[in-house]
Amino acid sequence: MVSNKALFELAAVFTATAGILHLVRAPLKPHGFPAELVVYAEVLFIVGGILQIFWVLPMIRHWGRPWYMVGLIGTAVFMAFWIISRVPNPITGVALPNNVLGYATETVQAAFIVVTSIIIAKEKAILQTINQQKVEDSPERLTSLSNEVTKLRQEIDILKNK
Repeated sequence: MVSNKALFELAAVFTATAGILHLVRAPLKPHGFPAELVVYAEVLFIVGGILQIFWVLPMIRHWGRPWYMVGLIGTAVFMAFWIISRVPNPITGVALPNNVLGYATETVQAAFIVVTSIIIAKEKAILQTINQQKVEDSPERLTSLSNEVTKLRQEIDILKNK
């Protein structure tokens, strides 16, 4: 079984790798890519790459579920752009060619999504267990508190009678 720490480290490695690959990809112009969209693609790859590298922090420092969800959804959107661009579409007008860099990037992004999903599921299970324990402990706690209140009332009555 993989430790929680290892899962967070794996997620950090996957998102950093995807970010680096996007930064490497930014200046490359794929064959058949519309010239008027090159600047937009460069900005997308640079901003996306920087964000993916930044996302190492929320994963390593365990910033919490909202951060994990944003990273997961952002990565899924990035993957959707890639998938859409591989078929004829109204944005590029043509299906862009596949290449090793694209496959590598999508593979590490998919790995990030899988590992982050596992982290989210494990944390949800842990929270459910904690909440269940609280519910189970509640009757015992109430009984204990009730007994303490009864003892305190008895002590007060004794003090009043003195």
